[in-house]
Amino acid sequence: MKPVCQIQIKNQNKVINKFSLVALLLILSSSVGELLAKKNKQQLVTTKQNNSKVNTASTTKAAKSQVQAIPEEKLAADTNANTITASSDKSDHASSPAGTNNSVSSGDDTVLLSMAGKPVLTVKEFDEFLAEVVSNDPQIGFVLQYDPIRVKEGLFENKVQLMIMGEWAKTSGIRNTEKYQAEEQKKLEQIRLMLDVQIFIQDHKVEVTEADLKEYYEKNKNTDRRLLLSPAGIEAKAVRFEKEQQAKANEFAHKLKTNSKETLENLAKASDLDVSNLGIINDDSTNVMPEIKSAILAVQKFPHVAVVKCEDDYWVINVTGKVAVKYRPLEQVQDGLRELLLPEKTKQMIDVELPKLAQKFKIVENKQYFEELKKQQAAKVGQAEMIDLTEDLDGLDSNIDNANEFDDIGELDGNGLLEDIELEVQQ
Repeated sequence: MKPVCQIQIKNQNKVINKFSLVALLLILSSSVGELLAKKNKQQLVTTKQNNSKVNTASTTKAAKSQVQAIPEEKLAADTNANTITASSDKSDHASSPAGTNNSVSSGDDTVLLSMAGKPVLTVKEFDEFLAEVVSNDPQIGFVLQYDPIRVKEGLFENKVQLMIMGEWAKTSGIRNTEKYQAEEQKKLEQIRLMLDVQIFIQDHKVEVTEADLKEYYEKNKNTDRRLLLSPAGIEAKAVRFEKEQQAKANEFAHKLKTNSKETLENLAKASDLDVSNLGIINDDSTNVMPEIKSAILAVQKFPHVAVVKCEDDYWVINVTGKVAVKYRPLEQVQDGLRELLLPEKTKQMIDVELPKLAQKFKIVENKQYFEELKKQQAAKVGQAEMIDLTEDLDGLDSNIDNANEFDDIGELDGNGLLEDIELEVQQ
């Protein structure tokens, strides 16, 4: 029995997190996004150092604490006169309701966000939110290493916006409307389905074994570009001479052949010519002209020098020798291969386990319904083809009738013309 459903899994430990997606958009819209496009680590470190000069006081506190509390001015600007405050000023602290601590400190209970005088987000809670976002979006974790303050600020702003919208939805009564609850039910069902898949895969854990890695490596090392370092072939270089320079090409090749100490590069430099490095040539090479490729592959003894006519030009080719294929070591690529093979292994597990569960739950599939749909579709296609054929035949008959009618008219015209001629002769 075939599986009830086919599920393509890319990463069994990755869960879709809308918060992380929104946060990523907010972060990448700023200059932080440029960090992801820079592959040079030194440039990233330099950027970090420049940012640390601007935020000396902030980075000093960040080194002592895992999460930095946000300054009062930043919060005030973000909330547009809402009652969300986080102040280190003693007078503000004195005016706060009893039990509310808005001072900036390194404790987990430090309040980062309050609403109507009540704390709604602490450092510890924000820390947990941050860890969840990073675990579900490695790109944010990557940027976090090089510009932690700005990333945390961006995520905090995002969290504040979400909480404000959440409070609006709760207090406005929108959550009690029929439309909201219907949409909520749909989303909850989608979340349940995702969790079902996630937990199912976690419970039926699959593993890419060393044998799996070796098997894939041996079967695909000549075709998978991730495994192939350089292909086997023949190394060659060449120098081009124009069509009227055949004699010079022959002379150049003769010097290169007879003087074992002379190199192609030195001779070309002395003659003010450019050397083309053809690289490794084999049957799959497409970077050289067919005549040159054939001449190189035909060489049996190395080194070898020859003059090849190609279109209107002459090329002196210098074939240095054969090169064996080189592969990346399995140890170097095994992590990437494991990630590559994991989805297929997961799919294989699903193909085995789901039929068992289908039998256990007495699943009955009405496949006849789809067979009837296929027959109906085939019948419609057949009818459409018959209609097209009939229209083509009708058009052909019409053309034939028109041709016959034209012949009849021509015949009548011809007879009439003859009668007119006879009358003229009689007269």
